[in-house]
Amino acid sequence: MEAHSLYAEGLAAAKELGDAYYRISLVEAFAALAAAEGQFVRAARLLAATDAHRKAEGIPLAFAHRSDYDRPVATIRAGLNEEAFEAAWAEGRAMTLEEAIEDVQVPIEPQQETEEVKARAIGSRVDILTPREREVATLIAQGLTNLQVASQLQVTERTAETHVRNILNKLKVNSRMQIAVWAFAHGLQSPFLKQ
Repeated sequence: MEAHSLYAEGLAAAKELGDAYYRISLVEAFAALAAAEGQFVRAARLLAATDAHRKAEGIPLAFAHRSDYDRPVATIRAGLNEEAFEAAWAEGRAMTLEEAIEDVQVPIEPQQETEEVKARAIGSRVDILTPREREVATLIAQGLTNLQVASQLQVTERTAETHVRNILNKLKVNSRMQIAVWAFAHGLQSPFLKQ
C-alpha cells in the first residue's frame, strides 16, 4: 500500500533526525489509516501510545490537528465496545514509542485482525442475538430507523425499540453505529450498503 510505504519512509527519516514530534505525528497518521481499514484494536493501541508520548515529551496536539485526531478515535469507539477500547488503550499507553513505530512497520492488510480479536472487540459470537435480533441488527446496518425497522418487520415501533435496546445490552455497546459495525463484522450486512 502506497500510504504505508510513505509512512515507513517518513518514520525512518524522522528517526534519523531524532525528531519526536514527527515520529509521533506519523504514528498518529498511520493509526488513522488502521482505523479506516477496520483495525480498531491496533489503531487504539497506536493512538494511546502517541497520546502517552506526547504528554511525556511535552508535545501538545495542535488545535488545527484536533479533528484529525478525534475522527479516528470516534471510528475506533464505533468499532469497539467500551471494554475492548479501554483494554487496547491501556495496552497502547504501556508501549514505548519504538514499539509503536515497530508496529507501524508491519504492513496493513485489510481486516488483518484475527477473528478472535474482532470478536473480543465488537461483541461475541453471532448467536449471542436471537434470530429476530439479528434481523433487527441487519436492518440497522442498512441504516433503517426504528420506525422503518418496525414497518419492515410488521411490528410496533415500541417492539422495534425493545429489540434495539436488547441488542445494545447484549453486545455491550451504546450506539446504532456499533451495532452496524458488529453486523458487518459478523457477515450480517455491510453497514454501507442498502439492499
